[in-house]
Amino acid sequence: VLFGVGRFASVLLVFCSVESEVFGAAGRNKDWPIYLGDKERSHYSPLAQTNRSNVAQLKVAWTYETGDKGEYQANNLIIGGTLFTASPTRKVIALDAATGRELWKWDPKSERDGPVGARQRGLVFWQNESGGEQRLFTGAGNHLYVLDPKSGQTIRSFGENGSIHLGGNLDVEGTPGVRLHTPGIIYTDLLIMGGVGGPGAVRAIDVRTGQRRWIFHLIPRPGEFGYETWPAEAHKTATGVMPWSGQS
Repeated sequence: VLFGVGRFASVLLVFCSVESEVFGAAGRNKDWPIYLGDKERSHYSPLAQTNRSNVAQLKVAWTYETGDKGEYQANNLIIGGTLFTASPTRKVIALDAATGRELWKWDPKSERDGPVGARQRGLVFWQNESGGEQRLFTGAGNHLYVLDPKSGQTIRSFGENGSIHLGGNLDVEGTPGVRLHTPGIIYTDLLIMGGVGGPGAVRAIDVRTGQRRWIFHLIPRPGEFGYETWPAEAHKTATGVMPWSGQS
């Protein structure tokens, strides 16, 4: 059982029962590889070891101090015995899920200076069918970064030296400021996401290259379905429709 606590000082707490097997045993349904548990965002795990009869017996297994001050909103991932979390200053941290030992830490400040934003709610994990390729996606500032889940290193073959500008390829003049609070969702080799700021759009990004594969404009453009239901050229002036809350 995982909790990120503290509005100002951020600590990760992990609780377990005395005979916990959640992190120690290999097997199906032990991982939590997707934000909020699954693509339906159900918040549900089939694990049955902790239930109403023994929840009062939970004890602190370990704690991890992020060193950050701010709102801790991340829904952590657990993949193959590793816990991945995003701290209030958007550091990405990998921990041994059984012991809390830090495996690696990635700091967006190592890539770019400037504000990185707050309220990061989670990360996106992708792997190919064989599991031989794996990637971890995170947003900081106006950029989307891709990390190697095993090493924490930025994957430089993605986008421009490991990142793409979230305000790019939105079919508007200039490059608006766009951020990610809520992680997107994976479909095959696509990362589908919205954002905060900029024109309203949902788009799919190639997980290997960072190239845009498709875009859906929430305010229709000329020739698109529903364009006549909006004021003329509303896509040039209307705001506030960027889907920031995530996809399922």
